[in-house]
Amino acid sequence: MQVVETSVMSQVGHWNVTDSHTLGALAKSLFAWPKGVTANTRRLLLQTAETALLKLCIIKIPADLDERRPPKYEIPRALLGRESHVKHLVLDLDI
Repeated sequence: MQVVETSVMSQVGHWNVTDSHTLGALAKSLFAWPKGVTANTRRLLLQTAETALLKLCIIKIPADLDERRPPKYEIPRALLGRESHVKHLVLDLDI
């Protein structure tokens, strides 16, 4: 776990999440797979990388701030179902 976490932090310190992003695609981009790596090993490493991304990276999502109405933001599809795993969240305020 520590090796994957260190690799994640060295490659992705922050993630500006948009609707076109997926957590799986970001995790896949972190690895260059040598020959002989089994599908089970890849799956385990990708799951570990996804968890590390949510736990360690600064995740930025857009938010709309208008003083005439309550603040509004939507959880991007890339984070749906995994919101509780996000440890460092930044709202990109559109004022």
